[in-house]
Amino acid sequence: MKRKLAFILACVLAIATLTACGGGDKPAAEPGASGNDGGEAGDLPKVTWRAQSVETSGTNRQTCVEHFAQLVSDATDGRFTIEVYSAGTLYGQEDLVEAVNNRVTEAAFTSNDYHSGIEPMLKLAAFRSSDLWVDESLDEAFLTMYEPLVKKAYETMGLTYVGNVLDLPGECFMSNARIESLSDFNGVLIRSGGLGQELYGALGGAVVTMPMGDVYSAAKLGTIDAFEVGGYSDNYGNALHEVAKYIVEPTPHSTSGVEVGNLVVNTDAYNELPEEYKKVLEDCCRENRSYTFNFIHEADVETRQVLLDNGIECLTFSDEDFQEIKATAARTLQDYWGKSQLTDEFLNLYIQFLNDNGYADVAAEIQK
Repeated sequence: MKRKLAFILACVLAIATLTACGGGDKPAAEPGASGNDGGEAGDLPKVTWRAQSVETSGTNRQTCVEHFAQLVSDATDGRFTIEVYSAGTLYGQEDLVEAVNNRVTEAAFTSNDYHSGIEPMLKLAAFRSSDLWVDESLDEAFLTMYEPLVKKAYETMGLTYVGNVLDLPGECFMSNARIESLSDFNGVLIRSGGLGQELYGALGGAVVTMPMGDVYSAAKLGTIDAFEVGGYSDNYGNALHEVAKYIVEPTPHSTSGVEVGNLVVNTDAYNELPEEYKKVLEDCCRENRSYTFNFIHEADVETRQVLLDNGIECLTFSDEDFQEIKATAARTLQDYWGKSQLTDEFLNLYIQFLNDNGYADVAAEIQK
């Protein structure tokens, strides 16, 4: 693994050197370099970071990650630059923790769920099947409560968690099987991730694990019957409407989403930053979450109508069935009591938040 990362780092530095040797009267600053550039006394240093995203090029989510980098640049008059690379460009997701620790990139945007094998609490801090809200203010309020736990989790990996840059208004559930009631889940081959796998298994589905990039061919060939990958605009952008007959609503699993887009940073690189830049990162995380929620929500509303206009049929659950789905989802969280100190702390915070915001019935299911 160390040889692999050393090779990746050599390639990244070679790319950066070639970029720096391009045209122009003034040599480009070395990536990752910081320090006063000789301007007026008291000027903040020019800093350039590389950061790999968990999102693929051309998607709305990746556009929103790049928007965050632009916010940072604008807030510092171009003196703090974050060069964003799409998923898999510099290293595989499985190498992210070691790559950032070894400063292959100074930072990365990741999903909590990818690291739940190291700390199971991070799976709970991803999309929760039991959430009943699609509300930016509630997402923000709950994130404020549990974010210190996320920071602790990444500290055990040697990384500094700075904040979340994406608040997603939910995902959509698409299917080639007609699912309109709880009994319709029985035996259906469903691709999902995170806690969604546990939910669909509890509902009687046969859960299939596969990368997002394989979903199109799997749905086309019938290897899976249904899938949960992204929001309406994400799925449309990946042409998944071509291999599905139905949208099933309300979405059984992901209904609120401060899950992907977690900015984790090499600790030395973070400590080298001026305090002003650390504050910029924090402020831009919050601003970009709000931007993302509204941007993707608007895109999803428009895209959903496009899907319906082009022959995708919308199937709906009854209110009674949907409430039972959420109760089932809440019961899957019972298995996380005692998995780690952080899982217990998270569940206690979640129960408190549910009770405080009118979801006492869901909170009760977690406590049983």
